[in-house]
Amino acid sequence: MRAAPGDRQEQVSQLLFGEHFTILEKQSTWIKIRIAHDSYIGFIDSKQYKSISESEFLDLETVDPYISFELYTELIPYSVVSKCPEDFVSNHFSDFKILNGSILPSFKNGFCSIANELFTVKGDITRFSPFSEKLLERFMLLYANAPYQWGGRSIYGIDCSGLTQLFSRFAGVKIPRDAADQALTGRSVPSLNDALAGDLAFFVNDVGKIIHVGILTGRETIFHASGQVRIDKIDDLGIYNTGNKTYTHTFHSLMRIF
Repeated sequence: MRAAPGDRQEQVSQLLFGEHFTILEKQSTWIKIRIAHDSYIGFIDSKQYKSISESEFLDLETVDPYISFELYTELIPYSVVSKCPEDFVSNHFSDFKILNGSILPSFKNGFCSIANELFTVKGDITRFSPFSEKLLERFMLLYANAPYQWGGRSIYGIDCSGLTQLFSRFAGVKIPRDAADQALTGRSVPSLNDALAGDLAFFVNDVGKIIHVGILTGRETIFHASGQVRIDKIDDLGIYNTGNKTYTHTFHSLMRIF
């Protein structure tokens, strides 16, 4: 997803399989969209989406989604070949894989469907569950050491607010895309002495602008994306990198969203 139409434009976010959006404008081979779950606006290549019906869109808006929780989930595509809804045959396309955090529209009995196409699903599928430290630990095992990528939202490249937003999905909470907006979500936590695992911690630059966010794993450690997804120390001053023996981010505030 780009800030402006064009392959060389800044990547501002990414869409995962099954995420829906509305089209705001069409420009040649690029379309301007608004993502439904966080209202983020940007441009995607027109080859990278499928149109869905209004009823499918409304289902995605109102039904708690099934989500892929493995590193990747395998989908085997099928095509409708008659008016009988049970009559499906393979369309001979190769199997493909969707990433952790992807949505499985209309999932039932090992199948999902989107844009009148049916898929056999092979993988660990879940619905959101309330926050728990066990859920956080499982998420951390998947994303530890993933490379940092500006605008990224996947195991192959992710930024700080993409990491917190994606984890929130598994805990059943929708939060904005950017760190500064996430800092306005939830309930303020007075200090690290009052913090719990799962609280979000925010950090500022030299002029006081919020530029970074991470997930507390306790009152003294934080899981965040900085160079790579990692665990670092945190105190009232900020994030302390024990390897470099320096503070890398200046502490600003805490919010509780779970």
